[in-house]
Amino acid sequence: MKLFKLLLSFVILMAYMEACQKELNFDGDSVGSFHKDVSGNCLPITSIGTFQVDSTIAQNTNYVDVEVIVSIGGPFDIRSDTMNGYSFSKQGNVGKGVNTIRLYATGKPIAAGVNMFTIKYGNSTCSFNITVSGPGAASAVYTLAGAPSTCSGAIVNGTLTQGIALGAGNTVTIQVNVTTPGNYTIGAASVNGILYTGTGIFAATGIQPVTLTGAGLPLAAGTFNVTASNGTSSCTFSVIVLPAGSSGAVFTLNGAPGLCSGAVVNGTYTAGTALTAVNTISLNVTVSTIGTYTITTNTVNGISFTKSGTFSSTGSQPVVLNGTGTPTAPGTFNFTATAGASACTFSIICVSTPNQDFFPLTPNSWWTYNSDHTAPDTLFKVNASQSSLAGNTYRRFDYGAGPTGVSVYDSTYYRKSGSDYYHYINIDTFSSFFFDVTQHGEILFLKENAPLATTWQSIVYSGTVGGLSTLLQYSFTIAAVNSIVIVNGVTYNNVTQVNWKSMENKNGAGYVDQVLYQSYYAKGIGLIKYVQDDISIPGIQDTDNIRNYLVY
Repeated sequence: MKLFKLLLSFVILMAYMEACQKELNFDGDSVGSFHKDVSGNCLPITSIGTFQVDSTIAQNTNYVDVEVIVSIGGPFDIRSDTMNGYSFSKQGNVGKGVNTIRLYATGKPIAAGVNMFTIKYGNSTCSFNITVSGPGAASAVYTLAGAPSTCSGAIVNGTLTQGIALGAGNTVTIQVNVTTPGNYTIGAASVNGILYTGTGIFAATGIQPVTLTGAGLPLAAGTFNVTASNGTSSCTFSVIVLPAGSSGAVFTLNGAPGLCSGAVVNGTYTAGTALTAVNTISLNVTVSTIGTYTITTNTVNGISFTKSGTFSSTGSQPVVLNGTGTPTAPGTFNFTATAGASACTFSIICVSTPNQDFFPLTPNSWWTYNSDHTAPDTLFKVNASQSSLAGNTYRRFDYGAGPTGVSVYDSTYYRKSGSDYYHYINIDTFSSFFFDVTQHGEILFLKENAPLATTWQSIVYSGTVGGLSTLLQYSFTIAAVNSIVIVNGVTYNNVTQVNWKSMENKNGAGYVDQVLYQSYYAKGIGLIKYVQDDISIPGIQDTDNIRNYLVY
């Protein structure tokens, strides 16, 4: 009887182990899913190579990089459908976690146009588009944003370690301004044994991102400047190479396991509008050991945030996570940022319709700036409350120091009437003097959607300065409309530029220009750049540049 029980127990144990093995998928295919948005588009997607009609795709030259989240490691076979005479595929083995898979193209495109491919990994699918050019397609005409200095908005992805060859995840994304669509090739000169290249087709004009893929083997540790060039323009970006044998960083998210301490939500979030480069989350971390890191969030309301990189120093420091996806609904949504065993939470408010104002007056909207003489995010402006002055209703903006604006040192007042924006203030604030007796009033500073070259003047203000009779008037001109402006590496579209000046008449001697200004307003965002030039003091000029913002 005892022997029977022992045999029975053994059989049950073996059956249990076999069941466990099946559950753990030993010796079977890997299990996972694609990283994608709510519309089923692969995220992120990197396309390399030129696809041209009747041109056979050379082996291992054209490919796309896709991201898969693997729960059980093992073999994989990812293939696309065949479209327009060509397809993508890759077989191999993959480990548990987030992996970048490079799918190589084979075949010969038959017709020009945009082809949508769907790829499958187990039960998971996602889609991406490839543009095929006509035979003998012309070369694109474009410039690298930021040329000839630092590449505007460059994002370096992946970890670089001395003595370890670069892989599919080692890329850099830069911005270009395309004036004529067509084929492009961008290369970066070899530095420290590594280089970055990218080829493809620009199907449209305007500012757009381009991803360059890295290759080579870093020879030494340190920070290196890499120059990207298309033959007519060039710009530089920096990469950090870790010493040989370096491992992942040891760090914690400040505020974990509760609210992320000092988290800053940047950009505007609108239901149905895809996130762009300005939609970021700034989190604070404390690093105890330098090395590589990855911080991710869960996907909520169709969007998520992530950042991978290298900590080159210890201590408390900010990390900016880049957003992807498209918000599906308006409301307030909670996100959890995770880095290993450390996690903290933050909230994002999504609005139902995008703000269309060139100077938004929505409550609680805020902006931060740095000037020529201050550190980043030193200047802070927030739409704080409503006030009634001189028979009109204004929004009160508080100005503070630092990214949180806790030290409010001044307030000013704005209102909108029709398409005109007014600023209620001490009327000599923007002049080179102060009236002996303070005067308050409002100045019309922006005409929304006004045609190029539109001009207007303020009323004439009169008083005395040091007992001397003085007249003051402001003059405004729309200097640019629907323009593209890059500020602190971020591209802003639909920008209106207003050039204005203070004109002073002392003791009847006639009006003289004293202080010149340039104000740049982006639709749905507000003031992104402000330049002041006091011509009465040669060489004195100051510029405020937007750093971060949140508009409701």
